[in-house]
Amino acid sequence: MKRPGPLSTFALFTLAASAAFQGASDQENVAHACSCMGPHLRFLSPMRDEAAALNTHIRLDVPTHQVTTPFVVRAHHGATVGTRSEVIAGPELSTVELVPLTALAAETRYEVATIDPAKHPSTTVIGTFKTGAGSDTTPPRLDSLGQVRNHLNVGHVGGGSCSILGPWITVSGYVAQDPGRPEAELAFAIWKPDPQGRLDTKRAPDALIFPFRGQASIGQTSLCDPHAFAFQGATADLAIAVVDEAGNRSATKRVRVDLTRPSP
Repeated sequence: MKRPGPLSTFALFTLAASAAFQGASDQENVAHACSCMGPHLRFLSPMRDEAAALNTHIRLDVPTHQVTTPFVVRAHHGATVGTRSEVIAGPELSTVELVPLTALAAETRYEVATIDPAKHPSTTVIGTFKTGAGSDTTPPRLDSLGQVRNHLNVGHVGGGSCSILGPWITVSGYVAQDPGRPEAELAFAIWKPDPQGRLDTKRAPDALIFPFRGQASIGQTSLCDPHAFAFQGATADLAIAVVDEAGNRSATKRVRVDLTRPSP
């Protein structure tokens, strides 16, 4: 059998060029790959520097595997406040709501922290807020939901844009207010039907969503968004209310959204 001869200069050049092209292509794919940070601990409310209600609730975004972490609320350089913890669990990210068992002191700086004796330092402050002069017992109002739209990506998904197929729902152009408190931080409480198909708004909501730039998003909007919401079937039947920092809730409004096509 005749042994193969040495590769020609042209063949060597072709192989080298092909390898270089493949390497550049691989680097381009890596450069355009979606890169996301994992869910992280975040202080949600009350965020304003002044005048939190004396009966305010403290809300945190917490990676679901960390919801059993001990969280404490205490006066700055002062005593710890007794709280009860309520959790709205999600697959990756959960909302933890700390409810003080007694009214907070007026005109006082408070801090929210985690305590872990195994770490140094053992105390990690997550956020701070300052109370005002009184409590808030007036429910907010949700006058209009504005535009409630379903979103689906019908083209290319993934890649550097971190896009997903969907669906997710946005609420924008809504009209909501907290009487006497124009700067109140209102969140959207969302309920979906229970296993029997009932929209029971007397139970805890399935999600608590803080709007961003005038829009609330229900469901995961990209590969980097950890705020998942489990829709059921081709139609979303939801009850929606707004909730203020003290846990006062507006009347609910109900919507039905077709999840099979993007809203116009």
